[in-house]
Amino acid sequence: MAKGYTAAEMSRIFGSPLYSSILNPKRADYGEAIRWMPLLLAYTGARAEGVAQLYVSDIDLTSNIPSIMLTDERDDQSLKTDKVRHIPIHSHLLELGLSSYIASLDSRGRLFPKLVANYIGKYHAAVSRWFSKYAGDELKINRPELRHFHAFRHSFITASRENDVLEAIQDEITGHTHQSICRQYGTITIEKKKETIELIPHWF
Repeated sequence: MAKGYTAAEMSRIFGSPLYSSILNPKRADYGEAIRWMPLLLAYTGARAEGVAQLYVSDIDLTSNIPSIMLTDERDDQSLKTDKVRHIPIHSHLLELGLSSYIASLDSRGRLFPKLVANYIGKYHAAVSRWFSKYAGDELKINRPELRHFHAFRHSFITASRENDVLEAIQDEITGHTHQSICRQYGTITIEKKKETIELIPHWF
């Protein structure tokens, strides 16, 4: 079975009370991470920790092409591939109010200030467990092969392949390591990445 969500499962997630009403965990307060992290993962293909550890200043909304910078420049940030990259922001995220959310935050602080690192320094761990339980228990999306936050990454890559996006462009966006020496040469512009990001369908 697929390790990513089906289109029907994506619709179930984004049509759930998590987005249609006020819903918060009963035992912990993860702030707006419970709503924005699934959206950012679905529309960027990024790894969960890369998104969870973002700072407000890593989001550029002022350029012609708004983007997210995944970086390890701070002591409490890390990247699996040690490759800093800019991911254009899908227009649907802006339509859903990402700019307003960011404007509500301390510009010097974290994108998700209520997330706390665990004993090995991972900021996504606790909210990931909560979301997995929510998706499984409440939404009945509980296929054993799914790793819930990571499934958004699989879905992003699947959607890119279905739109015939070149693997080199997918890798530039998702941070996969290039296997070919030839593909380590040249650059992929932010404009091309934006064009690719916009091929990801509006999930709701």
